[in-house]
Amino acid sequence: TKLTTTAGFMFGKDSWSGLTWYNAPDPRPDYYRYLPSYSSNDYDEIRQIIIQNWQNDVNTRQIDWDHLYQINYLANLAGKQAAYIQENNVTKYHQFSLNSHLDKEVNDHISLNGGMNFSFYKANHYKEIMDMLGGNYWVDVDQYAERDFPGDSLIAQNDINNPNRIVHKGDKFGYDYDAHINSGQLWGQGNFTYNKVDYYAAVSLSDTWFWRTGNMKNGRHPNNSFGDSKHYNYLNYGIRGGLTYKISGRHFLTVNGIYKTEAPYFNNAFISPKTRDDVAPGLTSQKIYGGDINYILRYPWIKARLTYFYTQFRDGTEISSFYHDDYRTFVNYSLSGIDELHQGIEFGAEVKTTKWLSLFGVASVGNYIYTSRATGTVSYDNGSKPDTTSTVYMKNFYVPGNPQTALSGGFKINYKYWWIDLNANYYSNNWLDFYPGRRTEAAIANLGPGDPLITEITEQKELKGGFTMDCSIGKSIMINHKLFINLNLSVTNLLDNKDIQSGGYEQNRFDFTTRNISEFPPKYYYYFGRTVFLNISIRI
Repeated sequence: TKLTTTAGFMFGKDSWSGLTWYNAPDPRPDYYRYLPSYSSNDYDEIRQIIIQNWQNDVNTRQIDWDHLYQINYLANLAGKQAAYIQENNVTKYHQFSLNSHLDKEVNDHISLNGGMNFSFYKANHYKEIMDMLGGNYWVDVDQYAERDFPGDSLIAQNDINNPNRIVHKGDKFGYDYDAHINSGQLWGQGNFTYNKVDYYAAVSLSDTWFWRTGNMKNGRHPNNSFGDSKHYNYLNYGIRGGLTYKISGRHFLTVNGIYKTEAPYFNNAFISPKTRDDVAPGLTSQKIYGGDINYILRYPWIKARLTYFYTQFRDGTEISSFYHDDYRTFVNYSLSGIDELHQGIEFGAEVKTTKWLSLFGVASVGNYIYTSRATGTVSYDNGSKPDTTSTVYMKNFYVPGNPQTALSGGFKINYKYWWIDLNANYYSNNWLDFYPGRRTEAAIANLGPGDPLITEITEQKELKGGFTMDCSIGKSIMINHKLFINLNLSVTNLLDNKDIQSGGYEQNRFDFTTRNISEFPPKYYYYFGRTVFLNISIRI
């Protein structure tokens, strides 16, 4: 019998920067109004000039920092607040965890495992001024609320407790709240080993509770932004089991299955934690069930595995926030009732052809799709209008984020403390993240059956896949049996293929009047080109 108990404490700070502005034009060069697609067909000459500038003038594709400083300088002369600043979105966090694990060998055939773990997490989320860009000061108010509620100075305040607060570099502004996420789990597993068959069964019980603490009293939501929110508690459970059938000492069949429930994530629970305590409608635990079947081959000269996997996800929730051009304000878009199916086949093999040369290959071909029509709820961040709800026709759309087909193969050489790896990779069946608003009845209203615009508006775009190669070479050196030096030089994307689209998303914009999808073109991410790493490690 063995009992192991561990405790840990972690703390840190993450931040990411961005630009914000007040009563000034959007400074980002890829803002849709600055792109060729925004020009009317009646002004083709202007569109061609914009295209030429994007292709040939590097300044068109970059932020004009001198211009931002100049605008702020003029604001200083007029005694006004800065028009542009650089902000930092900060997360300062700490977490305490406690884990205890028990192993018990009952006899030669039966062993038991069990344990408990607890986690207590708190994160302070806030925004601070990183750089004034030459401006004198900034007033902590919301410009969209000033526009939507003219004459009401209280509703525009980001913090009613400190109205019209003047902030400078390093000061907090905009939002400030704490996220509390605590959890505990009990689990147990029995393992049974015999000559021809091994099997196991496990159960778990967990409790997750979270809440939000607002440190600012928001003017748009004075009654549910300051102080502690309601505490949300989710009791969950899981069962899983598996079996291994030993065909022989070289051939095995394994089967695994699972059913469990999971509490929603904090970020997918609160609609807009920066401003208020409201949570997504119909918030519930997600249900996950599935399994896999494996054939495993083991010989001294070859190792291989073939797997079929199947997983269902039920009752998922996602939340995004963006500026809505039709509503002309910042909105929160929550999707609830998201169901997904992930299934596919994976294969991997390594063949040792000689003492120092091995060949390997892996393949994953999947089908990851949404299997439900989700419910989309749009809430105005400033509370100026009631929420609107619609059905999002996303059933049978592909789940974006990863290539659903991935292949790789190559060789490894390990000879007299030298090693060389070379592999080729192929990726495809990767899909663009889509804007749910284009998959609602409003997007295709008054279009007749069979109208080609329906397909053009609603279809999901596939990203461009492709072929890459990676290689690495290394050497291990031992000096006087005391000093060990490892050298490794690796090159990823050896062929410098920059055409592969690793991801992308549709802008959360759609012209419901013209229905011209080219007006707001998608944004894409591309693979890095050839990249070289040199690693040197010394061990004494």
